[in-house]
Amino acid sequence: NSVYVMEMWDGRKHISTQFAKVNVYSDSIPSDGRFTMGIDTTRRVTFGYPLPFSSSFFGFFHQDHFFANQPGLADSITYITGWLKKQITTDGCMYETVEFKAGDIIAEQRIYPLDKQMITIKQGRADFYRYRNGEYQPQGKINDNLLNTMKPQFYRIEYVLRNQNLKPIGVTDLNVLLDVMIDDRDNAELTALGRTIPMNTKYTGNMVPKNWEGTDSTKKPVLSIVLQGEKLTQPEEIRYGHWQNLRRLRIDTTFKAKDYADDSAVLLKWNPKFVPASESKSYSFIIGSRMEGEIRYLYHSYTEKSKHSAFFTTGESEISATDKAKIKKALQSVKYDCILVEGFADNVGTDKDNYTLSQSRAAAVRNFLIKELGFKPELILVKINGEFFSNQAGKQVKDRRVDVTIYSKTK
Repeated sequence: NSVYVMEMWDGRKHISTQFAKVNVYSDSIPSDGRFTMGIDTTRRVTFGYPLPFSSSFFGFFHQDHFFANQPGLADSITYITGWLKKQITTDGCMYETVEFKAGDIIAEQRIYPLDKQMITIKQGRADFYRYRNGEYQPQGKINDNLLNTMKPQFYRIEYVLRNQNLKPIGVTDLNVLLDVMIDDRDNAELTALGRTIPMNTKYTGNMVPKNWEGTDSTKKPVLSIVLQGEKLTQPEEIRYGHWQNLRRLRIDTTFKAKDYADDSAVLLKWNPKFVPASESKSYSFIIGSRMEGEIRYLYHSYTEKSKHSAFFTTGESEISATDKAKIKKALQSVKYDCILVEGFADNVGTDKDNYTLSQSRAAAVRNFLIKELGFKPELILVKINGEFFSNQAGKQVKDRRVDVTIYSKTK
């Protein structure tokens, strides 16, 4: 920390003194910027929390390429990573930013802390010193009503796309996907305009609701998403549907399952913008909770180490002795920080039944990992995919499976 003082004098008459405290934080660190959120250390509002695991991400189209900060989406989508660092605004708000480079575009993801009234939380201002008798003497603190002690209840998420080219360029449809999960409900319901939103619903233009809320099992609002207001940029389109479908971002298809909600997500889409030379465009929204407690976010900080699969016969969810032995041998003495268990099914039968079947298979594998192999339940995440990723040409053995992916902390 350093305190800089500028004094103005007229002869021997003191006119003014200005102070500035400079805080120097750690150097930038590599990050792809994906984040997950929850309340305090227990309640989650997006998938992954309280583990630093995220399946939410953003992406945009530029120079005939699609860029996203989520790996493994498609061969045509370029995975981008950036540099995470802390910044502070001129009025004292400390925020975090991740900066990416994609062609001629510098993209930034900024996260600003907000209080319960959705007002920016500022850090306490500088210690107050005066230069007397050849030394700086402390004169107390200026603290802006102790705003630096407030705990965030919301965050303003801002994406800035900056054109580094000497000529105007076009950037297509910025997309932000939020993998909503309330507590243990990956099929969390969202409400807007005073009613529950059906799965696979799309709003465009002036029909986009200003506020969205995610509810828990008692229908109590836990998650809030705000799309209109000061410093916010209302998206031209918003979709509420299955994470498995919406993660493809640019494929405008309607998933056939409408009679059940299994893995809900929200996709925010902003239309193409023209970015003049050396200028930028920004897009922002607010996410958080009106419930008591501190809303927190964690950056994704895991790297995949290995993946193993258990396969099942049609309509069954019992793990075979062969697969048990195979998984036990592969995971024996393995070091891990997180395990992702994903359930799949083929397309024989109804999509609703196949979702339930893949859920049972994932539960069987999770129980096997915990009870027979001694893995910690709090470090296991579960995703249920049903028949979504199945080969639609017919039943396939590889579709009737559970994947177990081992992750370790990124160094």
